[in-house]
Amino acid sequence: MSGAGTYYYEESVKIDAVVQSGYLWDAWKTGTDIYSQSKSLVVQMSDCALTLTASATKDPYRPEEPDPEPDPGPSIDYSNFNL
Repeated sequence: MSGAGTYYYEESVKIDAVVQSGYLWDAWKTGTDIYSQSKSLVVQMSDCALTLTASATKDPYRPEEPDPEPDPGPSIDYSNFNL
């Protein structure tokens, strides 16, 4: 996301959402209410606080990414040990 910060009264601010791979854009929200369904928008700052939250959902048509194989740790070469 770009555009986060503190701004002056009546200042125009452009905000952009970046959606991670595997997710679909929903909306900018204020609490549970939808503020805008556009990923990019210009907001004019008012005299009250405005907190926007980017909302996206998992893409149901994208297959799950397999979990990476666990790291087996360091390998030990037992062929050089003398008993």
